[in-house]
Amino acid sequence: MSKLTYLQEEILKILQRAGARYSRPLNSFELAKHLNITPSYIRQTIVALKKNHRVGVRRGSGGGFFLREH
Repeated sequence: MSKLTYLQEEILKILQRAGARYSRPLNSFELAKHLNITPSYIRQTIVALKKNHRVGVRRGSGGGFFLREH
């Protein structure tokens, strides 16, 4: 697995602190508020975390991102 960027590490920390899981994900707007960046940049940054199976995505109403179980 490649080295994580600072922003990716911060996203993982926020998801962990929030207890984000499939039943209670955090959306890109909530993450962006914590990091003071745009939601679209969050979504671009999370692509690598999804490919590495570190973060999962719940689509639809009430959807968002959550930490994957290893």
